[in-house]
Amino acid sequence: MNVKMKFYKIVSYSAALSYVILGCLTIGSIINGTLGLYINLIMGIFFIAIGYYLYAKAKSIIILIANVETLNNGKQVIMNSISRFMLFEKIFILISLLLGIIFLSAAISRVFGENVPIFG
Repeated sequence: MNVKMKFYKIVSYSAALSYVILGCLTIGSIINGTLGLYINLIMGIFFIAIGYYLYAKAKSIIILIANVETLNNGKQVIMNSISRFMLFEKIFILISLLLGIIFLSAAISRVFGENVPIFG
């Protein structure tokens, strides 16, 4: 695995983890009050599902790239297409990581700073 794929793997798994933590924090925030109980449960499950999606997609892309590199045998057209795809994928995953960190910091501020549920 080359350096670019290690970078992609670290960033994508970090983005997935940020959304899973956000989902768990959203569900756990109902300890501060039951106002908005159902919306916190639904949104917590939704955030965890986003995290799982990002993790599964990253794992699939890593396997796909590894298989294409071994089967390519010098076909530059395929590698150019995959390189273009990976550029957009890296941009998307960086944006996902940034949004996950922003949402997570806002949720931490709401739960621990204000002592109220995230949604409610």
